Amino acid sequence: MDLLRFPLAMLLVSALLPACGGGEEPLGPYVDECSSGAGATRPPEVRITSPGNAEAFASSDAISWVIELSDEDTELDALVVELLDYSSGTPAEVDAQIPGPDGSGRVNFMIEASLLSPGQNPVRARATDPDGCFGEDDVLVCIDQSTCP
Repeated sequence: MDLLRFPLAMLLVSALLPACGGGEEPLGPYVDECSSGAGATRPPEVRITSPGNAEAFASSDAISWVIELSDEDTELDALVVELLDYSSGTPAEVDAQIPGPDGSGRVNFMIEASLLSPGQNPVRARATDPDGCFGEDDVLVCIDQSTCP
């Protein structure tokens, strides 16, 4: 008698699932509001043109930064730019005053190299739009190190 209960229970469950919505086709893959499939908003595009990747500096130097931004659905002056230092393995905001982009999307500023740790510093420039979508670019900056890989 127990051997018949399991198949009957499975039959009952499978018959009830469509009534509970379990048999409906899924709506498709998850698309967040910043993906190219969403259509609502696009993340900013970010490109660091200076400093160059794997560029070395003395801690007494000033580092000139040039970041180029574009965003097809957000005014450039609405973008917030920050620098993140990943040398410790977790992102830490670099304590620098970063101006907004000019009319062509260029952000120019200087930081003291001493704001970064001696050695290799992976630094990420991130631009965030008012919708919370962001774009990023990375460079490796070496401080007080004669060669930088």
